[in-house]
Amino acid sequence: MKRTEQELSRRRLQELWKCGLSSASFFEEKGSLLDEVWEACRRFQPSLKELCQFGVLFAHLGRSFAPNLPIDFPWLWCREEDYQEQETSQAIEFYKNVLRNTSSPLFQLDWHPFETKGIKGGVTFSGSDTSLGALISNQVQIRAFGPKQLPLSEPKGFGIRFTKTTRWSSLSTLPHIWFDVQVKPKEETISLDLSFFGLSPSEPIAFCFYVKAGSAKIGKEVIASGTLNRYRGKVQPILLGDELHLEGANVEKMEVIPLAGKGGFWDCDYLIAFEIHPLNPKPSFSLKIVNS
Repeated sequence: MKRTEQELSRRRLQELWKCGLSSASFFEEKGSLLDEVWEACRRFQPSLKELCQFGVLFAHLGRSFAPNLPIDFPWLWCREEDYQEQETSQAIEFYKNVLRNTSSPLFQLDWHPFETKGIKGGVTFSGSDTSLGALISNQVQIRAFGPKQLPLSEPKGFGIRFTKTTRWSSLSTLPHIWFDVQVKPKEETISLDLSFFGLSPSEPIAFCFYVKAGSAKIGKEVIASGTLNRYRGKVQPILLGDELHLEGANVEKMEVIPLAGKGGFWDCDYLIAFEIHPLNPKPSFSLKIVNS
């Protein structure tokens, strides 16, 4: 589906959303239009905000929607330039208010939740220039993680594309590069083991984590958010907040870049990027809760 068609479908959904909230009787005449928009939107990956909006609007028609929306992770399936925290939170709250148990949902979502002591998250193998997944702990939110075409300064290049696979995914800007990810929860640790296929020295990539946290610490060095103080060098463990330990293996150099905390990048405080060498295409990452 072309980007222009996606935008037209999204705009039509927003028109229906506004009309549906202002007039419950609207769908007595226009309900079939929602079906048309939904079928168009299913040709790309709607954001969680849009999925919640569909759920509320379908509830106006007395119909069930998806029983398993990942409402703990409002950044899932959302391009960073499209994320608006207030609107997304509003849509989730509306959806919670109409959520009902049903034995005949409209569809099942392609996302895979995981959880261990102190950490929960989810991954998806299909997107629309969006993340592979997200995870949260008590103090830290990794609002998006996934592959990105280098350089990091390039505004585009992060995320995965729309596919219909249930295990493999590919980069949105390098669709010939595919990868598999295995998520392994154990006690207080989540491990992400990846295998890339099709890497080339002429098309370098990194695996990135966009983090909302009060602090990031490498050894004794504290990198404050919203500053120009950044780290680039050998791969070292990172302490996020006072509780979440992030470490990469089988990766090249690491960068920790402070962000503004609002107005972009899912309102995150840090970008953490691990360069992946084409001759070592099996990086892994561990996230562990540690005692403060």
